[in-house]
Amino acid sequence: MQCKRGLKRILPLLLLGVLASGASPRKSAPAVDCGTHLEGMERLLQPGALVLLGEFHGTKEIPRLLGDLVCQAASRGVGVSVLLELSADNDPFFEAWLSSAGQEQDRQRLFSTREWRSPYPDGRTSVAMFEMLDRLRVFRQQGWRVRVFGASVDPFQKSHDESMALGVRRVREATPQELILVLAGNNHTRMDVRQSMGGHLRTWGFTMTSLNVTASRGTLWTCRGPTCGEEPVAMDAPDGKPRLDLTPKALLSKGGFAELSSEHPAFHGSLFIGRITASPPAGTRDDPDAPAKGSGGAR
Repeated sequence: MQCKRGLKRILPLLLLGVLASGASPRKSAPAVDCGTHLEGMERLLQPGALVLLGEFHGTKEIPRLLGDLVCQAASRGVGVSVLLELSADNDPFFEAWLSSAGQEQDRQRLFSTREWRSPYPDGRTSVAMFEMLDRLRVFRQQGWRVRVFGASVDPFQKSHDESMALGVRRVREATPQELILVLAGNNHTRMDVRQSMGGHLRTWGFTMTSLNVTASRGTLWTCRGPTCGEEPVAMDAPDGKPRLDLTPKALLSKGGFAELSSEHPAFHGSLFIGRITASPPAGTRDDPDAPAKGSGGAR
């Protein structure tokens, strides 16, 4: 009884002390709008994780999705390193861009490298890719831990896939606690072929999740035969909302594009993004009249 009486006397005094100090309930931070939310993706976007995203180049939607994933991780305080299917020669230009005010001279510095000025713009240096990089620049300004690298560290000494695998290993060894997101053509991110980037990483014992990005229909910018340009594409998947499927998938080729099956899995799962829209090149071609190199299959 005495204990209860004591509490009754103390509680009003504590309340008066809070009111007198001007304290108020703590307000929660406003939620960050990171765009497309994929159920189940949060558990993959963790510190120290490695996620390979197998894409087809030249769309608006896939770079936007990558930006969404970076946002969802970095806004929770996770350090994120993004690796793109470009040369590591771009690294200082990426860092300069992320640290810049985003002015025209900053953009021109970013576009001054060989790949952004290529006469064969196959979609890896599209307007959508630049918009994604600009979004990451804004994230950096907000104090989020975001970095960008070119995956291919030694394109003249190794195969393209081994060079990219070495690039992933370089970043992982330097930042073991950061989330690494790798965006590359799906023939490179597959794990069932030893010579692919994903195959090299698997052979070297890396723990990772490889996801194939899929769509229903639409257009993309690609180089095929003698020309580069917008091209229609239709896959067997019906239209629908973006979703994550963690059922192991295989990669088949049909009509020059990748399709999935459940035999001989090449990926841990897939990311469906619905309809896609072509995104043209962002940089200035050194030789706009040069013929384009041919492109074969999923890249």
